[in-house]
This record gives sequence, structure tokens and C-alpha cells, in this order.
Amino acid sequence: MTSLDRLITKKTKKESSAPVLTVNDAVVKILSAEQLLIGDTVTKNDSDTFTVDRPSIACEMELIDAPKRKQGDVGTTWYEKLFYPEVKDKQKNGTGVYEITNKSKIGKIALARYGEDFFDNEDLILDPEDLVGFTFICNLVPKTEFGGTKVTGTRIDQDSVEALEDEFTPPEDAPKAPDFKGIEGEGK
Repeated sequence: MTSLDRLITKKTKKESSAPVLTVNDAVVKILSAEQLLIGDTVTKNDSDTFTVDRPSIACEMELIDAPKRKQGDVGTTWYEKLFYPEVKDKQKNGTGVYEITNKSKIGKIALARYGEDFFDNEDLILDPEDLVGFTFICNLVPKTEFGGTKVTGTRIDQDSVEALEDEFTPPEDAPKAPDFKGIEGEGK
């Protein structure tokens, strides 16, 4: 070993500990939601800081229900950012203006949360506090690093986001279920 070998050390890249899930028809709940604006400084768990360059809502998500074969993943949590898309001009250049569109992940979640008239009703505004506790159906897929193939966690497939239907309540005039208690048969 030369003296040069003792001076050169390799710094290992920090591996992600984020869960990697692939679940179709997952029921997901938003546990927390925080608005991040351009210029905000964020301190990560490892004390590193960064300055926000794109507005987003940072969410902690939880898988609360899944198909039978994926029930072992229920209770898994992960973090996901819902970015506001930047408005482009005719030459496809960024304008510095950000807005929710119905083709973005944040737009699909807003539609599921507020309903189909979200984009038509000027009084409806996406409030991160309204997202806390919100439950919806979507597909979960592995998240890869930007422009690469390395898997770094879990993300919501934006094209699969749907509102969770209200729990079914039978109408008051629906016929009552028959009472079979008085019937005796061979099984008794």
C-alpha cells in the first residue's frame, strides 16, 4: 500500500431507506401536508438544508388498505411531494408562474378531494390543511431518480388517482333482509 492509497478514501453514497411499494387499487391516506414555496429553507432529518426552487406540498402518506395479496404492506408510510407545474410560454420556456392543472398529480388529488368542479369554481382553493386525513384510491409504483432508473422509493401513479366512494348506505325504503332464525333445517 502506498502513502497515496492511505490518503484517498471513498465516500459511500447514502442509500435511501424509503419503502418501495407496487400496489394496485391502494387506499392511501395523507397524514401531513406542508406548503413549500420558492425560497423556503428546509432542514432534512440528517440536518442538511436545501432551498426550495419549485413550489410544492410535501406530504406524509400511509397505505391504509390494499388487495389481499398486498395486505402485509398496510401501515407503510412514505413522503411524497405534490409539485405545482410551471406555466410555459409558446416557446416552452418557464414563465416563473405556477398553477395547478388537471394533468398534474397535485391537480388529480385536488379533483379527488374537492370534486369535478374544482377547476371551474374560483372559490375553491387547494389548502394543505384540507389534505390532512384525506383518503383516496390510487396505484403505487416504484419511484426512480429523476432521469434515471435507480429506484428510490414509492410514488403515486397520478393517472390512477380516484376519490374514495362514500361508504354505501342503503336507502330507507330498501327491502329488509329476510330473517332466517325461525327456519329449521338439516343443519340444526
